Amino acid sequence: MAEVKSPSLDFVVTCSNGGGTKWSARNLLSVLKSGTNEQIQQWTIEQNWKVCGLVWSTDSRSVGVLLEKERTDFGLMGLVSAASGHPIALETFKVAVYAVESERNLKLPIIRKDAPSGCASISWIQ
Repeated sequence: MAEVKSPSLDFVVTCSNGGGTKWSARNLLSVLKSGTNEQIQQWTIEQNWKVCGLVWSTDSRSVGVLLEKERTDFGLMGLVSAASGHPIALETFKVAVYAVESERNLKLPIIRKDAPSGCASISWIQ
C-alpha cells in the first residue's frame, strides 16, 4: 500500500491491492481526508493494469496516475532470451487523471506500448 499527501495537506491518496494474485489484482485508489480518514473518493483501476506512479495537482484538486501493463516478449528474440533464462519484459504505459471532489476523470491514450524493460515516472507541471 502506498500513500501520497496532497500539497495542501488536506487529503491523502492511497493505492492498495484489492486482493487476489499479482495477475488478477485490481488496484484501488482512495482519497481520504487527512486526520479523519473519511473516504472522499475511490476508483478501481482496470484489470491487468497496475499503478506505478501517483502525483497530485498543485491545487490538490486532481490526482494523476501512471499505469503500467507488463507482458513477456514471445517473438524470436524473446523466445531465445526466455530459453536462456532471461525473458524480455515489455511494458505499456498510460496516464489517467481523476478529480478529487467530482466524478470527472480523464483517461489518456497509451503513451508507450511494448517498451522492452521499460520504466516511467510521472510529475505534475503547471
